[in-house]
Amino acid sequence: LVAGFMVEYSAMRFALYFLGEYISIIVMSLFASTLFLGGTSGPGAQEFWGLGIMWLVLKTIAIMFFFIWIRATLPRFRFDQLMGMAWKVLLPLAIVNILLTAFFRLVGNGQVF
Repeated sequence: LVAGFMVEYSAMRFALYFLGEYISIIVMSLFASTLFLGGTSGPGAQEFWGLGIMWLVLKTIAIMFFFIWIRATLPRFRFDQLMGMAWKVLLPLAIVNILLTAFFRLVGNGQVF
C-alpha cells in the first residue's frame, strides 16, 4: 500500500475529502468550546457582545490547535490493535466502572449493609 485510502483520490476528490475532515475538526472544536469552556463567556464579554464572539473564536482555535497537535504527534494504531485494546482493556474497564457505580449508588442510598 502506498498511502492507504489516498491512492484512490487525487486533485478535487482529495481536496474535498480533507476539507470535510478539517470542517469536522472545526465543528467539534466549536461544540467543545461551547459545552466545556463556557462558549462566549470571558472577561469583558458582558459589556461588549463582540468580545464574547472573540472569546468563542479564541477558545475554538485553542482546541483546534491541541486537536491537530495530538493527531500529528501520536502514532496511529492498526485496526486489529484497536479491536484488541477495545476487547481486552476498555470493555473490562467499562464493566468494572458500571459495577462500582452501582455499588456506590446503593451504598449512598443506604440499601447495602
